[in-house]
Amino acid sequence: MKRSIELLHAGTSTTLTWYDGTSDMMVEQAAKALLRLPEAARLLLRDEQGDVVPFAGCLPHAMYTVLDYSQPAATLSAVNEASEATSSTLSKPPVRPDEAATPAMLSLFRALPGNKRQRTAPISAIIACFIDIFTVPISADDVINFVPNHGPFALHSLYSALVPAEYDTPDATSFYKIASSAVVLDRQRAMRYYAIPPHRTFVLPPTGKGPILRAYLAARRVDALDADARKRLLGLSAALFATAEELLARYHAFLQNFTPISKAAYSKAQSQAGDAQVDQPQATELS
Repeated sequence: MKRSIELLHAGTSTTLTWYDGTSDMMVEQAAKALLRLPEAARLLLRDEQGDVVPFAGCLPHAMYTVLDYSQPAATLSAVNEASEATSSTLSKPPVRPDEAATPAMLSLFRALPGNKRQRTAPISAIIACFIDIFTVPISADDVINFVPNHGPFALHSLYSALVPAEYDTPDATSFYKIASSAVVLDRQRAMRYYAIPPHRTFVLPPTGKGPILRAYLAARRVDALDADARKRLLGLSAALFATAEELLARYHAFLQNFTPISKAAYSKAQSQAGDAQVDQPQATELS
Protein backbone atom coordinates (compact mmCIF):
# COMPACT_ATOMS: atom_id res chain seq x y z
CA MET A 1 0.00 0.00 0.00
CA LYS A 2 1.28 3.43 -0.93
CA ARG A 3 1.57 6.41 1.42
CA SER A 4 2.22 10.02 0.51
CA ILE A 5 2.65 13.43 2.13
CA GLU A 6 2.99 16.98 0.82
CA LEU A 7 6.27 18.72 1.69
CA LEU A 8 6.40 22.53 1.81
CA HIS A 9 9.95 23.73 1.24
CA ALA A 10 11.42 26.93 -0.25
CA GLY A 11 7.99 28.18 -1.25
CA THR A 12 6.92 25.12 -3.21
CA SER A 13 4.88 22.01 -2.46
CA THR A 14 6.33 18.59 -3.38
CA THR A 15 4.67 15.15 -3.07
CA LEU A 16 6.69 12.38 -1.42
CA THR A 17 5.38 8.82 -1.94
CA TRP A 18 6.56 5.51 -0.48
CA TYR A 19 5.29 1.99 0.27
CA ASP A 20 4.26 0.60 3.65
CA GLY A 21 7.23 -1.05 5.30
CA THR A 22 9.73 1.59 4.15
CA SER A 23 11.99 2.50 7.06
CA ASP A 24 11.91 5.94 8.66
CA MET A 25 15.50 6.53 7.54
CA MET A 26 14.67 5.69 3.92
CA VAL A 27 11.70 8.09 3.96
CA GLU A 28 13.93 10.89 5.23
CA GLN A 29 16.68 10.09 2.71
CA ALA A 30 14.10 10.08 -0.10
CA ALA A 31 12.85 13.51 1.04
CA LYS A 32 16.40 14.92 0.99
CA ALA A 33 16.97 13.56 -2.50
CA LEU A 34 13.63 14.89 -3.74
CA LEU A 35 14.28 18.34 -2.27
CA ARG A 36 17.93 18.28 -3.39
CA LEU A 37 19.22 18.74 0.14
CA PRO A 38 22.58 17.40 1.36
CA GLU A 39 22.61 14.03 3.11
CA ALA A 40 23.96 15.72 6.25
CA ALA A 41 20.94 18.04 6.48
CA ARG A 42 19.11 17.82 9.82
CA LEU A 43 15.40 17.88 9.03
CA LEU A 44 12.18 17.82 11.00
CA LEU A 45 8.59 18.39 9.92
CA ARG A 46 5.86 20.67 11.22
CA ASP A 47 2.38 19.23 10.79
CA GLU A 48 -0.88 21.13 10.20
CA GLN A 49 -1.48 21.38 13.96
CA GLY A 50 1.86 23.12 14.47
CA ASP A 51 3.61 20.15 16.13
CA VAL A 52 7.19 19.33 15.12
CA VAL A 53 7.66 15.65 14.23
CA PRO A 54 10.43 13.51 12.68
CA PHE A 55 10.20 11.73 9.34
CA ALA A 56 8.48 8.38 9.75
CA GLY A 57 7.12 5.67 7.50
CA CYS A 58 3.77 5.86 9.31
CA LEU A 59 3.09 9.55 8.72
CA PRO A 60 -0.54 10.21 7.69
CA HIS A 61 -1.26 12.03 4.46
CA ALA A 62 -1.17 15.78 5.14
CA MET A 63 0.79 18.94 4.41
CA TYR A 64 4.11 19.20 6.29
CA THR A 65 6.51 22.12 6.42
CA VAL A 66 10.16 21.04 6.17
CA LEU A 67 12.31 22.55 8.94
CA ASP A 68 16.05 22.57 8.24
CA TYR A 69 18.17 22.76 11.38
CA SER A 70 21.47 22.37 9.55
CA GLN A 71 22.10 26.10 9.97
CA PRO A 72 21.70 28.08 13.22
CA ALA A 73 18.08 29.21 13.42
CA ALA A 74 18.95 32.59 14.92
CA THR A 75 22.02 34.69 14.30
CA LEU A 76 22.17 38.23 15.58
CA SER A 77 19.87 39.91 18.06
CA ALA A 78 18.29 43.15 16.93
CA VAL A 79 20.51 46.25 17.07
CA ASN A 80 21.91 46.63 20.62
CA GLU A 81 21.83 42.87 21.37
CA ALA A 82 24.01 41.92 18.42
CA SER A 83 27.21 41.10 20.30
CA GLU A 84 25.46 38.99 22.95
CA ALA A 85 23.56 36.97 20.35
CA THR A 86 26.70 36.25 18.34
CA SER A 87 28.41 34.62 21.32
CA SER A 88 25.39 32.59 22.42
CA THR A 89 23.84 31.43 19.12
CA LEU A 90 25.95 28.28 18.80
CA SER A 91 25.14 27.15 22.34
CA LYS A 92 21.38 27.39 21.88
CA PRO A 93 19.31 24.34 20.89
CA PRO A 94 17.43 24.40 17.57
CA VAL A 95 14.22 26.41 17.72
CA ARG A 96 11.14 26.64 15.55
CA PRO A 97 11.39 29.15 12.67
CA ASP A 98 8.61 31.36 14.04
CA GLU A 99 10.29 31.41 17.46
CA ALA A 100 13.65 32.20 15.87
CA ALA A 101 12.13 35.21 14.15
CA THR A 102 10.70 36.68 17.35
CA PRO A 103 13.35 38.79 18.90
CA ALA A 104 16.27 37.88 16.62
CA MET A 105 17.16 39.07 13.16
CA LEU A 106 16.15 36.63 10.45
CA SER A 107 19.17 35.11 8.75
CA LEU A 108 17.79 34.68 5.24
CA PHE A 109 20.90 34.01 3.18
CA ARG A 110 24.61 33.47 3.57
CA ALA A 111 27.15 34.71 1.05
CA LEU A 112 28.94 32.24 -1.22
CA PRO A 113 31.88 32.80 -3.58
CA GLY A 114 31.06 34.42 -6.91
CA ASN A 115 28.32 36.72 -5.56
CA LYS A 116 26.03 33.72 -4.99
CA ARG A 117 23.79 33.15 -1.99
CA GLN A 118 22.45 30.14 -0.13
CA ARG A 119 19.15 30.28 1.74
CA THR A 120 19.55 29.81 5.51
CA ALA A 121 15.95 30.38 6.65
CA PRO A 122 12.76 28.81 5.28
CA ILE A 123 10.19 31.08 3.67
CA SER A 124 7.75 29.94 6.36
CA ALA A 125 9.90 31.74 8.96
CA ILE A 126 9.77 34.98 6.98
CA ILE A 127 6.01 34.74 6.43
CA ALA A 128 5.33 33.87 10.08
CA CYS A 129 7.39 36.84 11.24
CA PHE A 130 5.65 39.09 8.71
CA ILE A 131 2.16 38.05 9.86
CA ASP A 132 3.08 38.45 13.54
CA ILE A 133 4.31 41.99 12.86
CA PHE A 134 1.64 43.42 10.58
CA THR A 135 -1.52 41.67 11.79
CA VAL A 136 -3.02 41.30 15.26
CA PRO A 137 -5.61 38.87 16.72
CA ILE A 138 -9.26 39.92 17.07
CA SER A 139 -11.89 38.82 19.57
CA ALA A 140 -14.26 35.95 18.77
CA ASP A 141 -17.27 38.30 18.60
CA ASP A 142 -15.58 40.83 16.27
CA VAL A 143 -17.53 40.72 12.98
CA ILE A 144 -16.05 43.89 11.52
CA ASN A 145 -12.25 43.60 11.49
CA PHE A 146 -10.60 41.29 8.97
CA VAL A 147 -7.59 40.94 6.68
CA PRO A 148 -8.51 40.43 2.99
CA ASN A 149 -7.37 37.24 1.25
CA HIS A 150 -7.78 38.74 -2.24
CA GLY A 151 -8.03 42.12 -3.89
CA PRO A 152 -5.73 45.16 -3.69
CA PHE A 153 -5.33 45.00 0.12
CA ALA A 154 -4.84 41.23 0.42
CA LEU A 155 -2.25 39.91 2.85
CA HIS A 156 -0.31 38.31 0.01
CA SER A 157 -0.36 41.59 -1.94
CA LEU A 158 1.02 43.41 1.10
CA TYR A 159 3.76 40.79 1.49
CA SER A 160 4.69 41.13 -2.19
CA ALA A 161 4.83 44.92 -1.83
CA LEU A 162 7.10 44.91 1.23
CA VAL A 163 9.33 41.86 0.63
CA PRO A 164 11.48 42.18 -2.52
CA ALA A 165 11.12 39.54 -5.23
CA GLU A 166 14.72 38.42 -4.67
CA TYR A 167 13.49 36.72 -1.48
CA ASP A 168 11.50 34.24 -3.61
CA THR A 169 8.00 35.56 -2.94
CA PRO A 170 5.56 32.63 -3.44
CA ASP A 171 2.38 32.93 -5.50
CA ALA A 172 -0.89 33.64 -3.68
CA THR A 173 -1.99 30.01 -3.33
CA SER A 174 1.39 28.86 -2.02
CA PHE A 175 1.62 31.90 0.27
CA TYR A 176 -1.62 31.07 2.10
CA LYS A 177 -0.71 27.38 2.36
CA ILE A 178 2.65 28.27 3.88
CA ALA A 179 1.08 30.91 6.14
CA SER A 180 -1.48 28.43 7.45
CA SER A 181 1.26 25.94 8.29
CA ALA A 182 3.47 28.58 9.95
CA VAL A 183 0.86 30.33 12.13
CA VAL A 184 -2.76 29.79 13.13
CA LEU A 185 -4.91 31.60 10.54
CA ASP A 186 -8.63 31.39 11.21
CA ARG A 187 -10.75 32.10 8.13
CA GLN A 188 -14.44 32.74 7.53
CA ARG A 189 -16.19 32.63 4.18
CA ALA A 190 -18.34 35.72 4.63
CA MET A 191 -19.01 39.07 2.97
CA ARG A 192 -16.92 41.86 4.49
CA TYR A 193 -16.90 45.62 4.03
CA TYR A 194 -14.29 48.35 4.25
CA ALA A 195 -13.69 52.01 3.53
CA ILE A 196 -10.83 54.10 2.21
CA PRO A 197 -11.49 57.49 3.84
CA PRO A 198 -12.84 59.96 3.25
CA HIS A 199 -15.49 58.83 0.75
CA ARG A 200 -14.88 55.44 -0.86
CA THR A 201 -16.54 52.26 0.43
CA PHE A 202 -16.09 48.71 -0.81
CA VAL A 203 -17.52 45.22 -0.44
CA LEU A 204 -15.18 42.22 -0.38
CA PRO A 205 -17.00 39.12 -1.67
CA PRO A 206 -15.99 35.78 -0.13
CA THR A 207 -13.43 33.91 -2.20
CA GLY A 208 -11.55 30.70 -1.43
CA LYS A 209 -11.56 30.04 2.32
CA GLY A 210 -12.63 33.62 3.00
CA PRO A 211 -11.04 36.61 4.75
CA ILE A 212 -8.54 36.11 7.57
CA LEU A 213 -9.90 36.70 11.07
CA ARG A 214 -7.19 39.10 12.15
CA ALA A 215 -6.76 42.87 11.88
CA TYR A 216 -4.03 44.90 10.24
CA LEU A 217 -1.62 46.66 12.61
CA ALA A 218 -2.78 50.18 13.49
CA ALA A 219 0.40 51.61 15.07
CA ARG A 220 2.11 54.23 12.94
CA ARG A 221 5.26 54.71 15.01
CA VAL A 222 7.85 52.13 15.95
CA ASP A 223 7.92 53.39 19.55
CA ALA A 224 4.16 52.73 19.79
CA LEU A 225 4.74 48.97 19.42
CA ASP A 226 5.21 46.69 22.41
CA ALA A 227 8.70 45.34 23.07
CA ASP A 228 8.25 41.99 21.30
CA ALA A 229 6.58 43.53 18.23
CA ARG A 230 9.31 46.16 18.03
CA LYS A 231 12.05 43.51 18.12
CA ARG A 232 10.32 41.48 15.41
CA LEU A 233 10.02 44.57 13.21
CA LEU A 234 13.66 45.48 13.79
CA GLY A 235 14.69 41.94 12.90
CA LEU A 236 12.68 41.76 9.69
CA SER A 237 13.66 45.24 8.53
CA ALA A 238 17.36 44.52 9.15
CA ALA A 239 17.09 41.28 7.17
CA LEU A 240 15.50 43.23 4.30
CA PHE A 241 18.15 45.97 4.51
CA ALA A 242 15.68 48.67 5.55
CA THR A 243 15.01 50.60 8.73
CA ALA A 244 12.01 49.77 10.91
CA GLU A 245 10.62 53.26 10.24
CA GLU A 246 10.91 52.77 6.46
CA LEU A 247 9.18 49.39 6.54
CA LEU A 248 6.34 50.72 8.71
CA ALA A 249 5.91 53.76 6.44
CA ARG A 250 5.73 51.54 3.34
CA TYR A 251 3.18 49.35 5.10
CA HIS A 252 0.83 52.29 5.79
CA ALA A 253 1.38 53.73 2.31
CA PHE A 254 0.22 50.40 0.84
CA LEU A 255 -2.93 50.22 3.02
CA GLN A 256 -4.07 53.77 2.18
CA ASN A 257 -5.99 54.01 5.50
CA PHE A 258 -7.81 50.71 4.83
CA THR A 259 -10.63 50.64 7.43
CA PRO A 260 -12.99 47.68 7.98
CA ILE A 261 -16.60 48.79 8.47
CA SER A 262 -19.90 47.13 9.33
CA LYS A 263 -22.56 46.18 6.81
CA ALA A 264 -24.77 48.92 8.30
CA ALA A 265 -22.07 51.53 7.69
CA TYR A 266 -21.63 50.30 4.13
CA SER A 267 -25.41 50.41 3.48
CA LYS A 268 -25.58 53.93 4.91
CA ALA A 269 -22.78 55.05 2.60
CA GLN A 270 -24.63 53.58 -0.36
CA SER A 271 -27.81 55.36 0.65
CA GLN A 272 -26.03 58.68 0.98
CA ALA A 273 -24.40 58.20 -2.40
CA GLY A 274 -27.79 57.77 -3.99
CA ASP A 275 -27.47 56.59 -7.52
CA ALA A 276 -23.70 57.14 -7.57
CA GLN A 277 -21.78 54.00 -8.34
CA VAL A 278 -19.97 52.49 -5.37
CA ASP A 279 -16.58 51.11 -6.32
CA GLN A 280 -15.98 47.41 -5.84
CA PRO A 281 -12.58 45.74 -6.23
CA GLN A 282 -12.31 42.75 -8.51
CA ALA A 283 -11.27 39.41 -7.04
CA THR A 284 -7.74 39.04 -8.37
CA GLU A 285 -6.46 36.07 -6.40
CA LEU A 286 -7.93 32.82 -5.17
CA SER A 287 -6.65 31.18 -2.04
